[in-house]
Amino acid sequence: MFKKILPLSHIDDIEKKVKNTVLNLENKFFSIFKIQVENIINEEDRKEMIAGISHDLRTPLTAISGYLDLLDHVEKNETAERYLEIIKKRTEVLKQLTEELFRYSVVTSPEYSSTTELVAVNGVLEESILGFYAALQERKITPNIHMTENKVMRKLNRAVLSRIFSNLLNNAMKYSENHSLVKLRLWEKDNLAIFEIEDHGCGMDEETQKHIYDRFYRADKSRNTPGFGLGLSLVQKITELHKGSISVKSKVDEGTVFTLSLPKDVAVSNMRSHKAF
Repeated sequence: MFKKILPLSHIDDIEKKVKNTVLNLENKFFSIFKIQVENIINEEDRKEMIAGISHDLRTPLTAISGYLDLLDHVEKNETAERYLEIIKKRTEVLKQLTEELFRYSVVTSPEYSSTTELVAVNGVLEESILGFYAALQERKITPNIHMTENKVMRKLNRAVLSRIFSNLLNNAMKYSENHSLVKLRLWEKDNLAIFEIEDHGCGMDEETQKHIYDRFYRADKSRNTPGFGLGLSLVQKITELHKGSISVKSKVDEGTVFTLSLPKDVAVSNMRSHKAF
């Protein structure tokens, strides 16, 4: 028997179909999930549903990842390697989406945000930047950091502050071009700790800027960018819990600047007292 050899053009066509099929599945899941969640009026029921979906997705995705790792050690032809690489990349995207859901359900719980301690904001920011170091290097994005030498101390939840920085860093990196610059600044003025992050990416028009803090809003209408559109919504709500503020300035094709301000010695509001995310 002779093994059928497909022409390269046909393989490329199949590869595109595989990618499009997986992407369509992801987009359908996103649409159904959004409709289901938005139809739940009670916020506690909504969080419970999000946590449940996250848990239900984690188990099969972990199994799929395990089998994909096993296939790395099996002899395969070039075509199979290409298809497996597509599946691995999309599985990783789905895992990231699942983690985003899980973090959302955890961070929005009242018990989580109300646990506070005296934290050096500088240190948390440094740790967050280090966490993105490998990803920044891979994209050849240079972080330009200007941070006050004085310790900026605030009484808040350390993990929540780390989540704010991580979400803003991830957002800046997501919309930045390769070989570009991301500026990060931290200073203290009067009663405020001020953090600013500036990218030189695609920027946003005025209409997009009106909606960036809306839950499930994604500026990338094609849905090619991973995420449920919860990141900036979460940043705004957490910042408000700490009596802080966040603002944005952006120009299309020039870039975006987010400015976060946190006052001193404020009690963290109860998450239940805020309207649904």
